[in-house]
Amino acid sequence: MAKSPKILFVDDDRDFLAAQTAFFGGRGYEVVTVDRVEGALEKISQECPDVIVLDLMMEHYDSGFVLGRRIRQDPAMSSVPIVMLSGVASATGHKFAGDTAALKDWIKLDAFLDKPVTGRQLIKVVEEKLAAAKAA
Repeated sequence: MAKSPKILFVDDDRDFLAAQTAFFGGRGYEVVTVDRVEGALEKISQECPDVIVLDLMMEHYDSGFVLGRRIRQDPAMSSVPIVMLSGVASATGHKFAGDTAALKDWIKLDAFLDKPVTGRQLIKVVEEKLAAAKAA
């Protein structure tokens, strides 16, 4: 029997985490959540997720960037797809250029999505990243 893909969400919005657990869990994914940056690296190394979804702004405005970079520095996690979510556009009215070459090079993000994001948008990106990782 094939193992269900494991998605690890790091976000300080517990309602968002509960919604993603229900949404992805109901579609056969194994879902792990962390609601703060502290302890996230340890949880990631324990769980060995197939994809990681990070919020940009948690304890600090750049928490997701810093955590993403630290994940990439771990050789065991260097090829795990990272999808970053941000509410910057809805909070400030300014679209954040999360797909810039400098940012992708610094963190090595696989995708960047503006919040609010629908379950369909998120699952589409997650499935694309899982398929690409499997093909690599």
